[in-house]
Amino acid sequence: MKAVVLAAGKGNRMGILSKDMPKVMIKLRGKPVLEWVLQSLVGRFSEVIIVVGYKKEVVMDYFKNDFKGLKIHYVVQDEQLGTAHAVGLVEGFISDRFLLVYGDLYYNPVVINELLSNPCAGVMTVKKVSNPEDYGVVELRNSRVLRILEKVSNPPSNLVNAGIYLLPVEVFHAIKLTRLSSRGEYELTDSIQLLINDGWRFGVVGIDDWFDVGTENRFMQASELSF
Repeated sequence: MKAVVLAAGKGNRMGILSKDMPKVMIKLRGKPVLEWVLQSLVGRFSEVIIVVGYKKEVVMDYFKNDFKGLKIHYVVQDEQLGTAHAVGLVEGFISDRFLLVYGDLYYNPVVINELLSNPCAGVMTVKKVSNPEDYGVVELRNSRVLRILEKVSNPPSNLVNAGIYLLPVEVFHAIKLTRLSSRGEYELTDSIQLLINDGWRFGVVGIDDWFDVGTENRFMQASELSF
């Protein structure tokens, strides 16, 4: 099984922190955020595909083609067309289900073991929050994902998408069928919803020790944590 990390974003919500580098390379507790993500994969995977874009050379020069025995391949997303578009670019590297992680996350790596041991064809991580309207919300039925809603004003639950997935290879077909969202992007959650509507069972794994560090405020909060 291979892992994929999305690391192409500029980080418009990071303010001055991402002025000269991609948001995944901003140092958190002495290391780039992306390094914490890759560390969670060491010993669990032998290969990772990193999707790079904005100032890609900063990422590639830092990690090169190996990180503590983890072989690294790079795929370039020239245009920021959304998470589904980014994932679709790695299709040529993937032949079986795979782990996907958003590169701007800081989390306890034990969740990776829980994902890999889940028997469902697809698995999402979810976290309970007090402000679900700021995130993509996951609605469950019988412990399976029923719907994924992006930043709605009246969310049906307080479970939000934590951005770490185990995905079947069939997601690439769903990506090809995915339409532009109202935000003008191809959203991975829309692709997953197509699979769910087609009868695919997506389970969930809860996570407590997790921070989306995609904004300047969240980054500063995460800087005070240690997992």
